Parts: sequence; C-alpha cells; structure tokens
Amino acid sequence: VIELKTNSILEKHKICVSDVLAKSPSVAESILCIIEKDLKDIRDLLRAVQLMKMAHEQILELVSGYGEVWSANIMAALMRQEGLPFIFLNARDVLLVSEHESIGTKVHWEESEAKLNQFIADSQSQFFNSEFGAQFLPTDPNDPIHLPHLMITGYIATTLTGIATTLKRDGSDFSASIFGKLLKANAITIWTDVSGVYSADPRRVPDAQIIPEVSYTEAIELAYFGAKVIHPKTMSPAIDAKIPIFIRNTFEPEHEGTRIYLAPPKGQQGRERAVCGFTTVDDISLLNLEGTGMIGVPGIAHRLFGALKTANISVMFIAQASSEHSICFATKSSNALKARDSIREAFFYELKQGMVSDISVIERCSIIAAVGESMSNMPGVSGLFFTALGGASINVLSISQGCDERNISAVVYSADATRALRAVHSAFWLSSMDISIGLIGTGRVGSAVIQTLLEQCDILNKRFGLNMQIRGIANSRTMMLSDDLAVTMKDQLSQSPESPRSTGSNKLKLVRRNNSYAALSDMQALMTDPASGYKEPTDLNKFFEFVKTSSTTPHTIIIDASTSYDVAELHPSWLLHGAHVVTANKRALSNSLSLYNMVYSAMRSSNRMYMSEVTIGASLPIRTTLNDILCSGDAVHSIVGIMSVSSGMVLTDMCDHGLSFTQSLMKTYKQGLFEDDAFLDLEGLEAAHKLLILARELGVAMRIEDIDVEPLASRRPIASWHDLKDEFAAEDASMRERVLLAASRNCTLRYVQRITCNPAAELGNQRSVAAKASVRLEEVPLDSHQALVKGAVYHFAFHTERYAQNPLIVQGPLSDAANTASGIVGDILRIARSLGAKDKGPEALYHP
Repeated sequence: VIELKTNSILEKHKICVSDVLAKSPSVAESILCIIEKDLKDIRDLLRAVQLMKMAHEQILELVSGYGEVWSANIMAALMRQEGLPFIFLNARDVLLVSEHESIGTKVHWEESEAKLNQFIADSQSQFFNSEFGAQFLPTDPNDPIHLPHLMITGYIATTLTGIATTLKRDGSDFSASIFGKLLKANAITIWTDVSGVYSADPRRVPDAQIIPEVSYTEAIELAYFGAKVIHPKTMSPAIDAKIPIFIRNTFEPEHEGTRIYLAPPKGQQGRERAVCGFTTVDDISLLNLEGTGMIGVPGIAHRLFGALKTANISVMFIAQASSEHSICFATKSSNALKARDSIREAFFYELKQGMVSDISVIERCSIIAAVGESMSNMPGVSGLFFTALGGASINVLSISQGCDERNISAVVYSADATRALRAVHSAFWLSSMDISIGLIGTGRVGSAVIQTLLEQCDILNKRFGLNMQIRGIANSRTMMLSDDLAVTMKDQLSQSPESPRSTGSNKLKLVRRNNSYAALSDMQALMTDPASGYKEPTDLNKFFEFVKTSSTTPHTIIIDASTSYDVAELHPSWLLHGAHVVTANKRALSNSLSLYNMVYSAMRSSNRMYMSEVTIGASLPIRTTLNDILCSGDAVHSIVGIMSVSSGMVLTDMCDHGLSFTQSLMKTYKQGLFEDDAFLDLEGLEAAHKLLILARELGVAMRIEDIDVEPLASRRPIASWHDLKDEFAAEDASMRERVLLAASRNCTLRYVQRITCNPAAELGNQRSVAAKASVRLEEVPLDSHQALVKGAVYHFAFHTERYAQNPLIVQGPLSDAANTASGIVGDILRIARSLGAKDKGPEALYHP
C-alpha cells in the first residue's frame, strides 16, 4: 500500500512538472530527483510507523510539510522559466518556532530574522553570479540593483532544536504575516476563495456586503465570533509591525477586497457607520449560577472560573448582574454538562446549604454579535441593536458589552439566530429589511393588494430597502403557502399589457397599469384555478404558523382584506404572537367592545402595530387626522360625513340626472361600487360600522345598536342586480317625492353620517362624553359642503374648537379596490419605517 500510494504521488508530480517546466527540462529533472528522494524518505518513515504501530506527532509534522516544499520549488522554477527573478526559500531553513500550551505557536523573531538575512545575502550573491541572474544586473553601476523575489513555503517551520514542524491551523496565512514582518513589507495580501470580509455570513444574510476596510480589532472580534475572515494569530505579526492586510479573491482578482488596518485613536474614526459587521456563534449553551449567598461574597467569580479552568472548559461569553446575585456564561454545548458538574462540585457546600441555587443550563443557543470600531463614538447603537431584535420578536437571553465598546453580544435561541442576524443587519442599513407577508381575502381588495405588491416590490426595495416575501394567501376555501409566492405568481400571471386576459366579471371595472403583472380578475381567478396545484384547504392556524415561523425572515405582517368576523377574532392572537396586522376588515373594531378592547390590549402588550386606516376612508387619512386633532389638544364637537360612496352615487344620479331609484341602483352596481352584499350599503350598516369606529376613536363606548340608522332600502330577494324589475317600485315613488320636495326648498338629498359629542371630546375626558350617532337621508342646502359632494366621493368634516367657523374637511374620490390597496401598502410602509426601514430618497434629477 505504501509503495502504491507514494508511486501515485510521484506520477502526479511527474505529469505536473513535465507540463509546467516543459521549456526547462534540466530544471524539471532536478526537481523530480528531489521529490523522488523525499518520497524515499517518506516510505522509510511509513514503514517504521507500520512496524511500531504508532505515529509520533513529529512524523506527521514532517510528512505534512513536503507538499508545500515541492509546490513552492516548482512555482519558483516556473517563474524563472518565464524570465522573472525568483529564489526558492524553504521556511524550515529560517523560521524558528516553539509550541506553548497557553499561547500556542511562538515565533523566535531575532533568531529567525538573523537566519533570513543570512539566507538573502547568500542566495542573492549566488543568484547574481549565475548565468540567469546576471541578466538582472544593471548595465550602469550607478543604477539600483533590483533584488530577486522570494518564493517561500507557507505552513512549515523548524523548532529551536532543528525538528521539522508546522504552524498548525491557518498556517499558510500565518506564514505570510510572519514573513511580512520579517521582511518589513509595506502590505500583506492573503489570497483566498472569498472577495473579502463580509458584513455577515452570506449564507444566512443574502444581502451581506463586502466591507471595504476593517480595523485589526474589528477583524479579531469578527474572527473570534466565527466569521470566516482570518485567524487572529495571523494578524498578530502584522499588528506588531503596523502592516495592512488585504483579503483578495483568487477567482475574482479584479475585486479590491478588504483592507485590514490599524485604526486611528479613539475619537478620530471617520467611518460613517458605527457597525462594520455582525456574526454568530452557534451550538452553545448558557449556564447560570445564582443565589442569595453570592451577594457581597468575595471570590465567587474566582471559584466559578477556576472550576471551569480545572475542567479545561473555555468560556465564550460572561454576564453578571450588578446585584451580584447571578453570573451567567456561555460555552460550547459539548462542554455544558461537564461545566455544570464541575460547578456543582466547586459549590457543593453552598448548594447543600441553599445559599446557591442549582446551576441552570439553557441549551441550543447562539451568540449574535455586533462589531464596530466606531460604536464608542456614536450614541444609540445599543438601542438600535436591541430595538431591531425586539421588533423581530427575538427573545434575548443574556447581554454583554466590553468597555472598549467594539462589541455588543446577545445570546438568543438558535432557532431565532438567522432571523436575529437579518433583523440587526437590516436595522443598520447594511441590507434589505426582510418582511414576511400573509394575506387573507382574495376579493377585489385582496387581489388589488397583491397586484400592487407585485408591481411595487422592486421599487420599494430600491427606495426603502424592503424585501417583502409573500408567504401565504388565503380565502375562505383555499390557501397557498410558499417561501415566496411573488415569484410563483409572476410566472403564472405575467402577460403583455397589450393583450390582457379575460376581463372577468362586468361588475368590476379593471384597472390595467403599465408594468402590471395581472389584472384584478386574474388575481381572483388564480385562487379558483384547479391547475394551481400548490393550493390546499384553508386552515388559518397553519396559515399563520407558516407565515410567522420563517427561520430567516425577522418581521411578519398579516393583511386582513376579508369581511369575516371569524378572521377578525384572530387579530389579538396574531398580535400576541408577534405579527403586525394591517386590516381592511372593520369587524374587529366595529363589533363587540370586548373584541375591540382585546385588539388594543394585545397591541400594547406585544408592542406590535395594528393599522386600520383603510377601514373608514380607504386611502384617505381619516383615523390619522382624528388622532392628530385629539393629540394636539383640540376638542371635537362633531364629525359629519358622507361615508358611503355607493349611496353618494345613487343620490347624485337621482337628484342631478333625474334617474329613478331602480335605475341608479343598477348603474351603481355595474360600476362595482357596492359591497359584495349590496344591502350592507342600502341598509346603512356599512356606513354605521365606519361611524362606530370613529366614535370609539373619540373614546365613546358605543355599540352598533346605539346608532340611529335610516335605511335607503330594506333587504329583499333580488334575482339580478344587473336587471332589476319592480323590486324597488315603492322606493322609486317615495324617493321621487323626496327629491322633488328637497328641490322645492333649494336643497338636495344626501345620505349623511353624523356624530355629535356633548361635551366636546378631547383626550382625558372621554368617559364623560355623551355622543349621538346617526345615519340618515337628509335634505342639505345646495350651497352646503355635503351638497357639493357629487358621485362616488368620500367626505368628512371635523367640527372642533379650533375649526369652529369652518370645519376641517378631508375629501377624496371613489373607494375602489386600487385606492384601498394603496392605503394598505401605505400602512405596510409605516410599519416598516417604525422597524427601522429608511427612505433613501428619490434618484438624482438631471435637466434634459
């Protein structure tokens, strides 16, 4: 076997040397002779090992270094063959080291430098006396002599006693740093398989960036916490000699890589960002020692860590309560039980007397660390770091920060580590903010939301750094779950804007914008298309768990675009389980007071956001305006509005265009302005629910039955809304009379919603406010604000102390699905900005 293996190695080297040194056959032959001699020595060593049935470490050190020697010798010969002045240097001839248990490899600098200088002097003299080297001598004696380059073996060295050894892990990089210092180099370049130091592990944070430069201390912190950067021992010689290190990519040599340098003194850093990168250490356990018997007792920490030292256990993280009641630390999970047992033994007496509680162990943890030289100069870094973790519903188990303020570390559960890493990475504007989106309701509003998100996702990512992943879509029958449905839906729905698919129901006026992936009818059809094999029966618990429990997406937003009370009842639970909620569904806020209170109680206790702006005026900022009025110290006397665009259109057609009630109903229905159940509008219930939400926003504990509602028409069987017969004959006659009577009084008819407060409602006095609310068909003067509202238009007039003479009016057009969807996307943006997303501003403008 030994002969077979060594002969195979020899054959590979013969092929290599013959190929690369084809122009220098004599040099190739001499190198092969050296390799053959070395292989003979290796065979003898291996036979001795075979006979003794043991391999001493020194034998392994010797044999493992031959490859470095051969490859460096071949490379130096190749450079000379190409006309470049190179000398081969076997590091074992000059580099002297020794091994120490506590500090590892120690370089004997003075001895090594003396040997290196002697080698350079001898080899240069020999080089220039050779026929090849003579050509590099200057023709003019006054010109400088260009010294030959050194091709040095990495990884290997020699002990003070002359025994061959290696530099162990990352030895080749260590060699480069050592010889950089010995040769007083201007820079050290490490060629590897990555283009530099990443701001986070790119396998866990796809948007991780190459950091152009980091300080030595930052690089050491990143390396200690597991970042694949450069081993701390590699940097030690460079730090001593103040030599910058460049990390470059062998496979991408044009990339500038990362510069590792000596940072300026504290307070003089000029970098804009406080944090340069984030890293994690996985597979750790957190141990906690606590007890009242520890308070004020000297030597507790000494005994604790002395016990760990005796057990040969390395500690990666330490935190102690200022009350001295507890000390916790982190170590590798493989050492956790051993550490616990050693501590129990050290504190046997205290445990027996109850002075120290039992040592607790939390397994399956990870350390996430923020590293940055400039953190000490920028206040608020810790706040942003922990706010990002809290915003992503990450439970922090322990915290540690050094007094040098270069590192902030937190222990989290391993299951949350990737989400935590992405959350803090995006919070410091190093990558996009990942948000998991779940949508319930695939009617007109829900379909328009998906349409808008598909159209705007790239723009929102570029402007706000948002990476919104649509992970779930559901209606009352079926649901679709996937890591990113946007990709799937784009593939299924993409089509040319010039050739849209079916226009769908004539009840819905389709809006087809440029760059749209789908018309609204396409979105609705997708949920009922049997060819979509990735659908399954709706299970809202499974739906929420899938959307919320992404291991990589730190933030979750659930959009309720349904009209279901059953779905609304789940809002408090979603909030309590860490999701933000955006709702177009009025039922949670306009049904029972108990559900209303549960929603806001869950919002406060979970620190999640509950956005419901679109429940009243679609994209109009009605609730925001009312809240601003109250929070600014104003008092509201009344709110008068036209909150039903369908009734507004019906009455405009009757009063201004002379249509009958039946004709106006059919026209409005065909325009898609009614709710799916048109009688919700005609009976005034939809407007009453909006009025109820406003009343509760004013602090009035009102119920739906407290509102005086006058219906435009009562519920009855309807064969077809597109072709009404005499179903509303009685209303045709009565409405005609009311229209004529109003006109005779220089008035017109409007369906008006009204809240009146006595005394005026303001923050702090809600409990004493008596409010009346009504939804009624009223005669309004032709010069009034309400009379001027024509067609499908929302109108809200706020009569307050400050707006006593002229009300503050918020008015806007048709509440179609696209308007409501834009309001929902606006709420999503408000949530994202509260989580740390930043507006990067518009692109630069250039005059044509």
